[in-house]
Amino acid sequence: MLEMPAGVPDFDTPAGMPRWANAMVLHIRPPRMRTLARQLRVPVVNLVEGTAPVGFPTVCIDNRAVGRLAFEHLRSLGLRHFGYLEWDAFDDPLRREGFEAAAAAAGMADRLIAVPSLLSRRDWSDDVARQAQAFRDLPRPLGLFCFADWLAALALQAIHIAGLRVPDDIAVIGCDDDEITCETPQPTLSSVDPHKDRVGYQAARLAVDMAEGAALPDVLHQCVEPLGVIERISTQMLA
Repeated sequence: MLEMPAGVPDFDTPAGMPRWANAMVLHIRPPRMRTLARQLRVPVVNLVEGTAPVGFPTVCIDNRAVGRLAFEHLRSLGLRHFGYLEWDAFDDPLRREGFEAAAAAAGMADRLIAVPSLLSRRDWSDDVARQAQAFRDLPRPLGLFCFADWLAALALQAIHIAGLRVPDDIAVIGCDDDEITCETPQPTLSSVDPHKDRVGYQAARLAVDMAEGAALPDVLHQCVEPLGVIERISTQMLA
């Protein structure tokens, strides 16, 4: 893959795209990006599930499978209640849907708890304190799936402020397996590895193939299965 040279303008218009690009891998999320993608004269591969214009191949994380793996891991710990913590600005509903569908398939939909999300980017300290109070009010023991590792790390802070124990009171699992985010907290954070390297490789390979004249693939929507759960202390329950 080519590296962006210094001074390239923002991708607000086709004129802002690098002239040397023979294919592009894009996050086609906001409407202006969809409009831009339609105007490009090179093959485009989308990385965002559920938002690509018709005719644009998509390679993405299987976020429903991510949610399923998170639930199955928490269920294996013998927990009684399960919850999902999201953040509206970045939340992917497919992870929540996969989590809830796995609970329903296991006959445990009635064990799902609505977890208030009180985190924003205005003031982390106030938000974490408010989230701590919300955690105190939840039934326990609880298995908590957070849509991303950074959010799970904030949840660990809030649980500590609430005077609760991880994982005995609340077992926490995130997603992305970001090494710094997962290894820095105490306790360390379990996470679903979504296999992002494979997503990037497949998207780049498809873009190169199309640039070299290959036809669009028969399957325009390719979801890459997550690698699995990387277990750390935040979900290591004592027998």
